[in-house]
Amino acid sequence: MFLGILLLLLWSLIWKSWALWVAGTNREKKWFIFFCLFNTAGLIEILYIYYKKKKKTSPDGPHTHTHENYFLNKKTKASIKRGLIRTPGRRLGTA
Repeated sequence: MFLGILLLLLWSLIWKSWALWVAGTNREKKWFIFFCLFNTAGLIEILYIYYKKKKKTSPDGPHTHTHENYFLNKKTKASIKRGLIRTPGRRLGTA
């Protein structure tokens, strides 16, 4: 009996941790809070991870997300777009 409860806790902890990590990297605050508050023995977490993995590998190719642009303000992004600010791999003045 004790071993069964321990295995269920371990199972739930693994899936909950993975789902929290996926929700956090996708910046989905509502899902992150949901996973923190409710214990579903890994069932909802498995479905969430499966859905997100399936969505990432779409026919258009894998989802690529860079966190570096998230912290830039609109003015800086516009300057980079116009070529006024150098970025790695780009020369000044090229679009």
